[in-house]
Amino acid sequence: MRLIDVKTLQLKEFSSGHVPRYAILSHRWDSEEVSFQEMSQPKTFGKRGFAKIQSACWHARNKGYSYLWVDTCCIDKTSSSELTEAINSMYKWYQDAEICFAYLTDIESRKHAITDSVWLTRGWTLQELIAPKNVSFHDRNWVFLGTKVDLAHDLSKHTGIPIEVLVGHSKPSSCSVAQRMSWASRRQTTRVEDRAYSLLGIFDVSMPMLYGEGEKSFARLQQEILRLSDDQSIFAWDRGLEGYFGGHSGLLATSPSQFITCQNVLRSSQGLPNTGRFELTNVGLSISLLTVPWTMETYLCILHCTLRTSPDLRLGVFLERLSSSQDAEQFARVSFNGTTVLCVPLQTVLQDPHHRVRHIHVRPTIIDAPLRRWYGFRLHEFTVPGYTVDELYQTAFHFRDTLRVITRYSKEEMRAAKLSYPNGLSGLPPRPLYFGMPRGRSDGMEPVRGTTAIFYIPPSKKDKKGERVCWMKFGFDKNFCPVCILGRRKSLWGGNPAHLATNEDSYYDADEQPAKHALLFRSDWITQLAPCETDREIAELWQLRDYCVIRGHRDLGLDRRIQFLRLHISVKLEHVPANYPSEGRPSSSQPGMNVWTINVKPWSPDGKVEETKIVQTTGELLLRGIDDILMAV
Repeated sequence: MRLIDVKTLQLKEFSSGHVPRYAILSHRWDSEEVSFQEMSQPKTFGKRGFAKIQSACWHARNKGYSYLWVDTCCIDKTSSSELTEAINSMYKWYQDAEICFAYLTDIESRKHAITDSVWLTRGWTLQELIAPKNVSFHDRNWVFLGTKVDLAHDLSKHTGIPIEVLVGHSKPSSCSVAQRMSWASRRQTTRVEDRAYSLLGIFDVSMPMLYGEGEKSFARLQQEILRLSDDQSIFAWDRGLEGYFGGHSGLLATSPSQFITCQNVLRSSQGLPNTGRFELTNVGLSISLLTVPWTMETYLCILHCTLRTSPDLRLGVFLERLSSSQDAEQFARVSFNGTTVLCVPLQTVLQDPHHRVRHIHVRPTIIDAPLRRWYGFRLHEFTVPGYTVDELYQTAFHFRDTLRVITRYSKEEMRAAKLSYPNGLSGLPPRPLYFGMPRGRSDGMEPVRGTTAIFYIPPSKKDKKGERVCWMKFGFDKNFCPVCILGRRKSLWGGNPAHLATNEDSYYDADEQPAKHALLFRSDWITQLAPCETDREIAELWQLRDYCVIRGHRDLGLDRRIQFLRLHISVKLEHVPANYPSEGRPSSSQPGMNVWTINVKPWSPDGKVEETKIVQTTGELLLRGIDDILMAV
């Protein structure tokens, strides 16, 4: 360590363990600063930077110190190894100094408040404010303005640094990572890399200097912090900054500025079992987090951090599953309705029936493509065996997102078709319908919505025995797998004969009065029942409960042919058609967006669909088909 002899103004070098008591200077670099090489040159004496060094030496000598350290001339910056060592040691050098003179060149006593100084906006001066045990502030004329202790209240209010940290009663490590980052969020440096390098001492980490790497330096800083700390508040950046966050990103911030709202983010004292462990791997940051499904392929992931003013709340970030060929599923951080971090009651999360711990991988740079899936379904073909065209066109489609019910065509359109087309209603082209999935939850964390639509065919005189399929429910389970539940007239799945009304209020009634209304219209994720995997399971549940549950794959969808019902149900991902407008068609700026497309049509193993369509209304073929399946080995 080199020090300036305050009497001779000569540089002297001291080995570790033999460094004398010294003062230290904190200042803003200006023009005509004196470098290490210039300290021994005669022309140096006329520089303004040398006059600053002389004044600092005079004040140090008056305080009884023989040596002074100044960053401009005590480091040989032409040596990359020495520069790296100095930057990694600088916090300790300021910490070990007997006194630090903070020289504010833009402040003149009686004219400016100390908090007006640009010194408080620079990156390097953050550690120079916190590390020394004694800081003496001086204006441009070296007039004494006060000590750090004297000015602690104003400094704390202006910088966001707690008073106990400023005056040395608490270490910076007593504050969360997010809090410490927030102290630097408004500070600037001449070089981008120095925004990270100036924080090494604040987080007590070391790393090599690589000028020219740009924002990668801040990523490296966070990675070093993660190697030494399990503080998940490092992921709580960008809280509440609507519009600042865009697209898909990794879990690490790109700049300290993204922590600007994290001043009150604390580590939580209450941990969660089986969560919190993370490591840096070749497939990204690997971490186990408590999650709850939020919207299509997106989860709210709960962090081990809370707010100073609301300790019962936990902070969560939104992570979306990506399209990845890797064994490790990849996720990316996203915003939801302009929000990137959400505060939720921990107890409510733990009581959510869909919460679970997930092992998640997030790359620092997102290279896997987003899934680009629209939040819902598109109905293409809907032809149920045993119904006439006129009956099928009376089907009521209940939209969960808009709480409305419509038919595929209006009464006027159907009346006109009967008059205009030779084939009547059969001449109408299939009009696609889009059923949006309600996105997310409210702040109250009420049950998340996984149900998307109910298809309900009104009964007729033919349905006294109740053998025909009369309703279908489409939605998603908690893993975002498409699910279809279908049933017949004998039951509306959980309802009783006195409460089977199907109208615009069906969803509302089922949620508000579940004991008095059909479970069919309950709008939670479709996870109440185990899915039917085989024809035998479908037949058994149909015979026992008058309905069956079919679940598809989260990427491949479902494609099920039900022999005894002579029915083929397909839900596949297809591109959103762009060649025609239609009711509720999703608008998206994402190219290649896909939508789960529903096709329901008659099917027969022998291909005699029309014949099946006629005889199935008697129920004989249906019952005979079930018996054949149940008797099969």
